[in-house]
Amino acid sequence: MQGVAIGGGHGLSASLEALRLIGADVTAIVGVADDGGSTGMLRDVDPSLPAIGDARRILSTMITKEHATAARLLEYRLKEGPLAGHAVGNLMLAALRDLSGSFQGALSVVGGWFGAEGRVIPASEEPMRLCASTVGGDVVCGQLKVHETAGIDRVWLEPEAEACADAVAAIESAEVVVLGPGSLYTSVLASAIIPGIREALACTRAAVVFLINLRPQANETIGFELADHLDALSRHGVRFDYCIADPRFSGSGETASKVALIEVGDREGRWHQPDLLAKALASLTG
Repeated sequence: MQGVAIGGGHGLSASLEALRLIGADVTAIVGVADDGGSTGMLRDVDPSLPAIGDARRILSTMITKEHATAARLLEYRLKEGPLAGHAVGNLMLAALRDLSGSFQGALSVVGGWFGAEGRVIPASEEPMRLCASTVGGDVVCGQLKVHETAGIDRVWLEPEAEACADAVAAIESAEVVVLGPGSLYTSVLASAIIPGIREALACTRAAVVFLINLRPQANETIGFELADHLDALSRHGVRFDYCIADPRFSGSGETASKVALIEVGDREGRWHQPDLLAKALASLTG
């Protein structure tokens, strides 16, 4: 079985582990629009770079326990001098991208060195900026600025970069695709609206499952009900067949028939639990 998780950030690791628990070979498709921190500094130096940080974080979580020191190395941030704040993994991936000729090639090399369980594929090899318009008509550009903006109506990418061919192929051949968890606009939709990714989601025979965050995220989804999350995906033309929401933490309001209210979070509502999520995925897609 082939399983794909799409998004970015730490939350995606729960989806990947849940897919493994139901017997899937996993692929992470990670957005490349981030412009903050070490990633943003590297993009300022080399504007041709796609965002590296989210892919690095996901790759770190996929490294086996036998290579735990390698995972720590990728996440280690330098503390002094002109490189202070940079994650070592970001510097490695930027250098390997130049040596191998592609960001995907760099991720494959590091994954092979350190025994990653599964593949990490960038949603695109091209640099891009995430932009958003609000219900009040304001426009902001840059992932950090979008993340800090409330009342978002629509997001888009500038330029409309081409999707990575292997990402498209992975979605087309998958049996299960999970969207998220992660920030609705700056993680899930920032990846899913890339031309090629959106079309692959529309055409795949896989069951596409949207996993809603356990808590509202300032400022993107403050005040959101479940229906608001679903409407955001529909408004951007992103297909999903099922939605999983933890009824304890994910808001209230009328829900659609495709929504499964299943407890998938920890007691505090901070993290999705891979074992509970695996059971939920199996019940929907089995």
